[in-house]
Amino acid sequence: MKRMRLFLAAAVALLALAGCPQPTDPVDTTVPVSFLVVESINGTLVGGVTIQAFDAAGAVAGTTTSVAGRAILRLEPDRTYSIVSTKAGQAQSRREGVYVDTAAANEITLVNQKLGMIEKPALAPLSLGLFVSRLDDLSDMAPLDPSLPLDTSGTTYLIADLVAANGLEATAWSGFGAKLDFDRMPTTFNGIDGILLGTGDNLDEDTMATHPVNSTFLFDLTDAEYSGGTHTLDLVAYDVANNRYEIAFPIELVANGAGADLSAATVSDLLVDIRSYPVSRGFFGKDGGVSIMALDPFLGTTDVSYRAQLTFKVVDGASADVQIRGFEVLRSGDGGVSFTSVGTQNYGYLSTGSGGVHTYFDADSRLEEGTTYFYKVRVFTDAADTPLSGSAGAKVMAPVSASLVSPSNRSTVSFGVDIDGYPFGPQYTFSISDPSLWNSAEADFFYFALTVNEKAGPYAYYGKFRYNFGTSVFEALNAYTGAWLNLGPSGNILDFTAGTITFLYGGYAAFIYQTNLITGAPIEYTAGTAYEWDIIGDLSAGHPAWFEKAFAGGISKSYVDGYSEGADTANGRFEFVATAAE
Repeated sequence: MKRMRLFLAAAVALLALAGCPQPTDPVDTTVPVSFLVVESINGTLVGGVTIQAFDAAGAVAGTTTSVAGRAILRLEPDRTYSIVSTKAGQAQSRREGVYVDTAAANEITLVNQKLGMIEKPALAPLSLGLFVSRLDDLSDMAPLDPSLPLDTSGTTYLIADLVAANGLEATAWSGFGAKLDFDRMPTTFNGIDGILLGTGDNLDEDTMATHPVNSTFLFDLTDAEYSGGTHTLDLVAYDVANNRYEIAFPIELVANGAGADLSAATVSDLLVDIRSYPVSRGFFGKDGGVSIMALDPFLGTTDVSYRAQLTFKVVDGASADVQIRGFEVLRSGDGGVSFTSVGTQNYGYLSTGSGGVHTYFDADSRLEEGTTYFYKVRVFTDAADTPLSGSAGAKVMAPVSASLVSPSNRSTVSFGVDIDGYPFGPQYTFSISDPSLWNSAEADFFYFALTVNEKAGPYAYYGKFRYNFGTSVFEALNAYTGAWLNLGPSGNILDFTAGTITFLYGGYAAFIYQTNLITGAPIEYTAGTAYEWDIIGDLSAGHPAWFEKAFAGGISKSYVDGYSEGADTANGRFEFVATAAE
């Protein structure tokens, strides 16, 4: 037997030498597709998410995201897939029309919101079809054919027929129902709102398999003026439990609306404003960007989010606002060397923006902390008139939170008059979670404000402070002149040590009358009175404390709180009872 095996091996070797074909491994024709899963646009990365890819024949591949919310799946190129992402405790997400390109970098971002209503099933909606109608009663409704040019002159309605386990409509705790946009994904900040024409009954025990709920949305594109050529139509829908559906596909639009000469127009005042938060603000899932979970994740979690906003004006030689039909946004992550398109705002009509200012929110969840991103905008009225702006940039700063330290919550503190006759009170101390931001390379200023109020009454003190990293001194806003007072370096009136900021000298020195924006006088504590104290950023604007760094045409900020969810710190407010010193 041993001789037989040796003979066969030798025979195979001789055949190979003779040029006879040998068995070979199958050729891998797939290409890598990278996935990034976030719980909201520009929000926290989600690990442990199961991703399944389906083609026309059914499920073809699956994978699970790492703790960093990333995964790679190899798929066949030149095919279109439906992607479904699922994780316990998260709403399900379905994205259709995902085309895998042979040459391009296939990078897909998926959004899996927290399940907004835990008694509802985590089951993503489906589309029953998109339709077009030219009549107000929709009696001529016919399937939308993406291969045919769409002319939006005259009465034009797009209708989306969707089905879900739960109703698809905007509620106080869920997404925006349905939105549509061209050349960028609809988000909290942009898109055409769908008008809900009707929905079926929705019972708690419903599932899509047994009692599907149909929801029909109408999008009014009547006389919308778009540039002719190929665009991307993107439709996003949320049900009442935050389950998400998205479909995107190319479509040709007929040019509608005369062009306008922009040869004398200038793009001016381009500003990039990027803000970081130590919580999820629930962008995209929540109408207006208000998050239902934003106050919970401060302690011991990693929930974060950022918001990247561009603003600019288009003016003529006399500085008068010039109307445009839209603009394309280009971004560079390599220091402003190469720019790529990241989205387009199509107004569908001539517009000067809001009060002459045009605004764009970059909804790309793949921006990275510490990288400076540069932006340009190309404005247009038609394909022939497209002035390009200069560049402006900013970076995503590291998220940071702040926590109150002392006086501790529900404590008793003494006040009185010192040997020199000056009133004194408690030393106020708070901490920041990331001391690495406390240097001039990362920030120009750290803005914060101290508030002290009677628990059942008015404010006793409100003072605005900042640390100037350029001069290495603390400063306070003069209540009378509005100028910044130099309070000296750390250890003088305020102190910064190992991430902890303290108002020194028994709470008096920082409360000289010039700094109290409420009374213009030092605090006068009353024995037996309960007070609350907190660190915020700006009382009138409702901002929390923040780090700030200026760039050429841009500004970066890192807020210590959720911004719109309240201006207090992670654990504020702290309460104490004042008692007279013996």
